Amino acid sequence: MQVEYALYTDKGKRDINEDSADVICIGKSCCFVLADGLGGHGMGDEASACAVQTAREVFSGDPAGEDVIARIFEKTQERLLKLQQEKRRPDSMKTTLTVLTLAEDKLRWGHIGDSRIYRFRGRKLEERTRDHSVVQALATLGEIREKDIRNHPDRNRLLRVLGQEWTGESYEISPEVLLSGEDSFILCSDGFWEYIDEKKMQKLLKKTGTAGEWLEAMKKIVFKNGKDKNMDNNTAITVRIR
Repeated sequence: MQVEYALYTDKGKRDINEDSADVICIGKSCCFVLADGLGGHGMGDEASACAVQTAREVFSGDPAGEDVIARIFEKTQERLLKLQQEKRRPDSMKTTLTVLTLAEDKLRWGHIGDSRIYRFRGRKLEERTRDHSVVQALATLGEIREKDIRNHPDRNRLLRVLGQEWTGESYEISPEVLLSGEDSFILCSDGFWEYIDEKKMQKLLKKTGTAGEWLEAMKKIVFKNGKDKNMDNNTAITVRIR
């Protein structure tokens, strides 16, 4: 098994980059993690950094643990709520979070918010995580089309994030998936997927040879489409497993 990955982050046209991302590999196990802090609530950069650091600590302590993703989400939530109390900022420090883990020949991923994970098998898109947002709920109900999510005026209204009290459903974790021989993933913040659609992601995956080449090709599309717009922070991790 060969694992390739590439990572980039860019602040776009914002003053502060509130996205955070990291890759942690220990032996034959890897954890890919990406978080997007909520700027409108303040201290989003600290919230996303806290999520990524917590993922590093939890995964490093037990990289092959079956419940490692759940513990990453639970520990991050605990820390953010505690920090809000300490700083007397109950309405601040909120973040999305996506986590993908690879242990031996098994994959699993989890998410909360509207940062996404796209899964490709044999260079064909298989699935993506569903945003915890108002517009995703509208699309699920059939009130708008999936492609309308990107430009909808309520796209940034999130229903679930880390750093707010959970009264019902919170994060989601996928079933365990066995490697097929050619699996590829994108973890990305909304500032990335806003400017590139799934057809283009798949087309560029087929045309490129490495995770780095794939990411670089997509970045060019993202920057081109966002050139004359108020680009948000944009961050992505590409993973190719063969």
